[in-house]
Amino acid sequence: MADKSKYYQMVAEAIIAHADPIYDAIDRYLAKADEDLEDELKEEGYAEPKDTVSEINSLEEEIADILHSQTTALVTALKAADGDWDAAQENVSDMIDEDDIAEQVTEAANAMYELNIPKLATVYIQESDGELVIDTLRQRTSEWFASWSEQLGNLMKVNTHKQITDLIQETIANGDDIATLTRKIMDGGWRTEYYQAKRVAVTEVLRAHSVAKEEAIQQSPVVDMKEWRHTGVHKIKPRPNHVAMDGQMVPKDQPFEMQGKDGGTYYPMFPRDPNLPAGESINCHCIHRGIVNQETLGLSIDERKKMQQAFIDNDDGSWEKEQSEKEKAKAGIVPYEATQSRSVSQANTKAADKWAKTHLGVKKTNYTKQDIKAVNRVNRAMQRLYKEYPQLNGFIDEIRFVDNLGTDAARAAISKKGSEIKTVLKISSSHFADQKVINNLIKSQVEEGNWTPKSGAYGILKHEMVHMVTYKKTISMYDNLDDTWKAIDGDVFCKSIMEDAMSACNLKIDRSIIKQKLGIYAAKRPDEFVAEAVSSTKNTKLEKTVKKLFKERTSE
Repeated sequence: MADKSKYYQMVAEAIIAHADPIYDAIDRYLAKADEDLEDELKEEGYAEPKDTVSEINSLEEEIADILHSQTTALVTALKAADGDWDAAQENVSDMIDEDDIAEQVTEAANAMYELNIPKLATVYIQESDGELVIDTLRQRTSEWFASWSEQLGNLMKVNTHKQITDLIQETIANGDDIATLTRKIMDGGWRTEYYQAKRVAVTEVLRAHSVAKEEAIQQSPVVDMKEWRHTGVHKIKPRPNHVAMDGQMVPKDQPFEMQGKDGGTYYPMFPRDPNLPAGESINCHCIHRGIVNQETLGLSIDERKKMQQAFIDNDDGSWEKEQSEKEKAKAGIVPYEATQSRSVSQANTKAADKWAKTHLGVKKTNYTKQDIKAVNRVNRAMQRLYKEYPQLNGFIDEIRFVDNLGTDAARAAISKKGSEIKTVLKISSSHFADQKVINNLIKSQVEEGNWTPKSGAYGILKHEMVHMVTYKKTISMYDNLDDTWKAIDGDVFCKSIMEDAMSACNLKIDRSIIKQKLGIYAAKRPDEFVAEAVSSTKNTKLEKTVKKLFKERTSE
């Protein structure tokens, strides 16, 4: 724990080294009611201010839920130590090792960027040319979705893990016991999760605006210059270096020049460019705009469309040339053809259907009849799960949304007809239409003692993928279909894991004990026992044992 504490402290200090003390301004901005924030965004020149506030609130809730889940896992790890500090530190160390906050934040941010930047880009391009739309983003912009989302997730991981390790070190130094620490955490006395969540949400949604406007400026054939504008001078304490940039104009394909508060010189393409230090981005109210060339605006719409497409084609070609294979390997950037699998969220259900068939190997979906948000939510979770369980690629025949699955949000199904086996992942349309519905379902099921805690849509689908992996493994263990089907029907594979895990934890195989340890659902059958343990965000001794056995035996 001590080594990890030093590591996270060093990384976090390096990340925030350039951040300036602007928390008073942030507080004023974040404390605004929705209507006031909407009015301010409108006055400052942001497009779609009402929808922007809605996106901020939505992302805030997602981030807050992620932070709350991390807090719940921390409390669980501390309580499991029974007052023993050595055991507590070991439990927390394991919890940190298995914490997936980076992946969850990456998914939430990426979904927000991919949904909002394309539509905002069209709004912004029409500020300079009311007849143009943006149907296609440049390759470099599409790559930005994945790369910055991943960086943001890692930043959240480092900073929150530092919060945890610092809190424990402080508690030990003060001579407090684990019970005192647990009460402090449960009372919310260690971090303000909703404040942290809203701070992230405001910054990232406004960053999406900047990227969308930059895309619009670059694609617009009637714009050849861009201008930096500072706003909000009368409402917040302005950064003098940002005020000094007001009115700075540069060719649209060139960066602005910023003299940083730290004395360094930076070259952002737009306000809140990720290459700026945190202190130059957080709560920045600056915007930028394109300067219209009236002569080009006088050309016909067909000519302007051809110029727009030619620019996209040329820029994509330049992007490919800029990225040699050696440079890509160093930067961790894969060739653009492969980035299609990283940018999972699609603009329409037809494209999402194609993505699932190409990257998940499914033969059939009914995506085209569903809400695009629900479909993208499933694809993002499945992409992540296929990285964990690559043996599933091509194994699931169909992903089918259904109107009624009862209390189930999803269900893995396997059937046989003659000598053929068919696998179907059924998804509840009503549950997956809204992230809030998923989160509330998990919360209520956990509170009622039915489920183990889970990580949103990913956690629910992980439960079902455990079933699918079990089916795949069982099929590989037998030479004929009759024996295979008897083993699947009899839960042979999962029964052995359940028996060995309970034995390793010195627990009797008894329904009441299983209910106490993993919930009512896990006590139904051995396969549900394994699926509930593996999909849980907790890491009790029993759950860790089941996860270890499942990983070992499905990898054999």
